[in-house]
Amino acid sequence: MKQFYRLAALLLALLLLCGCAAGNGYGKPERKEGQDQYLTDPVPEGKPQPVEPQDVTVGETEYTCTISISCASILEHMSLCDKEKAELVPEDGWLLKPVEVTFQQGQSVFDVLQQVCRENKLHMEFSMTPIYNSAYIEGIGNLYEFDCGETSGWMYKVNDWFPNYGCSRYQLQNGDVVEWEYTCELGKDIGGGYAAMPMIQAKAVEYYHWLTMSEFTDLMTIAEMTPGPITVNSATFVGIRMAGIPGALVATMGCILPSLIIVSLLSWLYEKYRSMDAMQAVLACLRPAVVALIASAALTILRVVVFAGGVISVSTVQALYVALFIIALAVLRIRHSNPILVMVCCGAVSLAAKLILG
Repeated sequence: MKQFYRLAALLLALLLLCGCAAGNGYGKPERKEGQDQYLTDPVPEGKPQPVEPQDVTVGETEYTCTISISCASILEHMSLCDKEKAELVPEDGWLLKPVEVTFQQGQSVFDVLQQVCRENKLHMEFSMTPIYNSAYIEGIGNLYEFDCGETSGWMYKVNDWFPNYGCSRYQLQNGDVVEWEYTCELGKDIGGGYAAMPMIQAKAVEYYHWLTMSEFTDLMTIAEMTPGPITVNSATFVGIRMAGIPGALVATMGCILPSLIIVSLLSWLYEKYRSMDAMQAVLACLRPAVVALIASAALTILRVVVFAGGVISVSTVQALYVALFIIALAVLRIRHSNPILVMVCCGAVSLAAKLILG
């Protein structure tokens, strides 16, 4: 029993440590160097520029895109969720599974969201924010911002990129994949690294003057191009700009150290108390969940690869990728080849096919 109380005390301390990651609040926004008239920071090179809704004329040409609405992140943060809202969260996290919809040339992400919510009788509430010249999505499916803590709310991404401007200003193109996701941690829990960029700008450019606005724009471009999370890449860039290699090491460690400490503490707790019946019971319950999560992730990736846009239908099957998957699986299972070599070969074949077939 004494060991159990020690374990409980350590877990409580760990939870308190995790709770120290609250973000800083900001007052009324002011236009900063490099921002446009609607306070939008520079858009990374190669990404679509915002289009003002009042300047758009919707055409008659029809295109298609894929859209989905997920609140799966709440399932991993149920302790933060308002008790009255917990029953509104679907068991699989989907408010709207990926579906292909038709839209007209010139329409925005916001237009299509309104359309699918209306067609699927899904509640959606928004407010217009003139200062940003865009609609702000307050709630979908009766799940609102702040229902899972101070840093929770709705975010959207298009083709795996989280735009740094409002959904009314993102003009859709044929074949785009739009994903609306509920975040409980200001984007960190759903891969929205750009949520941290305003904080990096405020500190590195405006407060400490480590970078100019032009250099900050270069930072965003380089961080987007290089492998790894954009926040870690940005911290490394600032560090090397200020103090060379030692600065890069210090900045990178400062960015990843909290997670490293937490994971190390969890590992130590496991090693120390893994023989306890209570710990074994917890692990026994977790193993099936871990297997299910891995399988779910694998099936999600497979669906996106096999079916164009993730929409399951005969017309969207990508034969090349199906063939590559079957061949790669056979090579791995029968010949036990190096997985990395197999992945490289598949990538090379896919690239060659795209270059040849256009």
